[in-house]
Amino acid sequence: MEALTGWLATPTWEESARFLAGHPILLTDAGELALAREIPRETEPTSLTGLEEHAMLLQQARRHGVEATFTEWARRREEITQASALEESATARYGAGDATALDELVQARARISELMVDIRSRHQAALVEEAHALCERHRLTRHDDDLGRAVECLRSAFRPPMTASPKWVTVVTDVVGLLAHRGSIAALDLAQTLVSRALNVTAPDSAAVPTLLSLSGRVLRIRWECGGTRNDLGHAVSLLDRAVDTDRAAAFHHLPRSLENLAIVLLERYREYREKPDLDRSVALLSELEDLLPRRSPQRSTVLTNLAGALLLRADAGSVDEERADDLDRAFELTGEVLASLPPGSPAAATVHGTLANAWLSRYDTGHELIQLDRAVEHGERAVAAAVPGSRDRPAHLVSLARALLKRARRLANNEDYDRAVSLYRTATEETFPQSPSFKERRSGFGTALLTRYLHSGAEQDLHEAMSQLTEIPATEATAPSVRDTELLYDAGNGQWIRYRRTRDLSCLERAIALLEMAAADISADSVHRAQCVNSLAGVLTEHFIRTRDVSSLRDAVAYFREAMDGADSSSERLDYVANLGNALRLLSGATPDGEGLDEAVTLLRSALGLVPEYAAQRGPLLTNLAAALIVAGGQAELEEAELHLRAALELTATGSPDRPVQLANLGRVLIRLHGHTGQQHHLDEGVQVLRHACQLGLKADPDVTLGVCRPWGGWAEHRGEHAEAAEAFSWGMRAAHQLFQAQLLRSHRENWLGSTADVHVRAAWNHLARSPQHRGDAVLALERGRALLLSESLRFRDSALDALAEGPHRDLAERFGRAVARVAELSALDR
Repeated sequence: MEALTGWLATPTWEESARFLAGHPILLTDAGELALAREIPRETEPTSLTGLEEHAMLLQQARRHGVEATFTEWARRREEITQASALEESATARYGAGDATALDELVQARARISELMVDIRSRHQAALVEEAHALCERHRLTRHDDDLGRAVECLRSAFRPPMTASPKWVTVVTDVVGLLAHRGSIAALDLAQTLVSRALNVTAPDSAAVPTLLSLSGRVLRIRWECGGTRNDLGHAVSLLDRAVDTDRAAAFHHLPRSLENLAIVLLERYREYREKPDLDRSVALLSELEDLLPRRSPQRSTVLTNLAGALLLRADAGSVDEERADDLDRAFELTGEVLASLPPGSPAAATVHGTLANAWLSRYDTGHELIQLDRAVEHGERAVAAAVPGSRDRPAHLVSLARALLKRARRLANNEDYDRAVSLYRTATEETFPQSPSFKERRSGFGTALLTRYLHSGAEQDLHEAMSQLTEIPATEATAPSVRDTELLYDAGNGQWIRYRRTRDLSCLERAIALLEMAAADISADSVHRAQCVNSLAGVLTEHFIRTRDVSSLRDAVAYFREAMDGADSSSERLDYVANLGNALRLLSGATPDGEGLDEAVTLLRSALGLVPEYAAQRGPLLTNLAAALIVAGGQAELEEAELHLRAALELTATGSPDRPVQLANLGRVLIRLHGHTGQQHHLDEGVQVLRHACQLGLKADPDVTLGVCRPWGGWAEHRGEHAEAAEAFSWGMRAAHQLFQAQLLRSHRENWLGSTADVHVRAAWNHLARSPQHRGDAVLALERGRALLLSESLRFRDSALDALAEGPHRDLAERFGRAVARVAELSALDR
């Protein structure tokens, strides 16, 4: 130890070489062991480096001799000096704006790392510096090799203890950020591995620990966003809780960042599972952070914006009006403060305007003032304009603007808003990473926007494309089903329901019932989305009653409509549910001997109509359903009131809307009955015209409407002796029957429709004969078409057995079958 102390104290490398040569006891195992024991005890960086240099020289001298070792060490020191000078020069030139100097900087630091390989602490610091230079070059060139080399540099540097300057934590953060930006699970797993190794080599009491824990939680959150597992969120919360606790205990200055990251992950978990404690805790953490940060802190604007967003979520989920109003007012206050302090071109502008767009949408849901919608659209446009193309946040801003435009389109029946909303949803879906949890949600929103536009304009392409977006349905897990999955089930069920209304394919109705029952089973009773879900389920159950006459389905529907009405999140939603409940009660009155529910339906719909504004989208369904209930009542005064309501509903309904045939059909029925009361010719003339128009539109939008119209119209014409008109009415019904039959996929469904349409062809044929003997051919054709539908049900079973029949002793049967196929094809062509 005396010899070692003397050697370490030599002032120059030349004297060091002479001292070592003169003290051979140092060139023994005992000498090397004594020096090795001193290294872990040293904490001062410069002294530690000196010990490591002497350890390297001692090892080399024992192998190669003292003179050769110190000669080589002198050469290496000269190279290190030259490389360091080149590094210093390149750093200065690059800092002055010379981009070409960056390559020299990378080369110089790589050479220094190579020269320091035998000196542990200096090699560690050199590797960190090299990784930093590679990161900088990767940002400019996006060369994957640079990022890969930076990762390898850090991996090599991670040997306990970490003695490099605190800069190494910043370099790790930079490398992890670049890996996370790639958005792939493999890159995020590499980032997580890197952070885990960094934690393993860091002293437990180091100030770097909470920073690395927070970084690890952030990586897991991004991993989940890019399609990772649901465990990622829980693990992220656990890590960030540790980061916050460590920061609090040690009073580290990293606490604000740890608090913010934990609050954001809790928000993400709330969006996934809708567990309100996560949302409340996030609000509390962000509020604490607001108090901690100085007013001029650069982090403050982000924190206030996130707090405003959390408050908006809590306002949307709230059940107490006063609390919701307080959260909403506070959100406006916070975003106003941030907006006032934002410098021009700030990268935070997109998030702030996006938050304001959502805030105005929330305010519109309670206030229903058009100016509120306009403000939502205005800020949504600004958010989209400020969002960086290709960023992960941009699709969310596109969706916020699309939601505002879609609400305004429904209110004003504005085609431009419908088209822009659909376009924005399409772009948001295209720009969302397919494995992201938001992808299904945005694709579902895109499908819903298409369905909404279809219900307005009746464009078939919208319906087909919407269903393609809503085709993939998630299998909900037995435990903790994701709210996103439940919402997708709900949207897909609605899509099948709307498709059924267009095609009357009973398979679509059955799928809609199954999907919506799954969604209703998964969604909790206190969820703000439950009312929407049970309302849709009640709608399909109502249709199930219409098809099967199962009164239990209708009673279940009435119960669900009442639940939806009681749990409505806004007065606007409640009016929608009132309209649907009124219609279900009207149907129940016709299905029960005592007319149960009719008086309640009329009273309920009249009172709701008195509350709804003239411009509201809910007015059309309320008018239509009230008119339908009044038609059942049947008095002349009720019929005249129904006529007024239906004419008003038609004025509010777009020309191409799928709802228009139903309204025309109801108006036609009213005119039929009014003619019976008044005998006035104008009721007769307009009634025929309206019913004909309803049949025409029904074939395009809803053939079941046409089928429903043909019977009362045809019967009315028969009663008046107008057999030509009656034949026309039932001919429309024949065409509708053909469409409905062809739309069914299952035999049982085709048989269902055959049973409900068989009389149409017979009555068409009878009225053709009643016109005159000259129309016998038309009568025969009508009957043949009915028989053709029956026969075609058998033709669907043609398969390899038919070929075997043709080769066997019953070849004549196969020939007859072939002629029947040809006949059906001929009749189908005539029908088209």
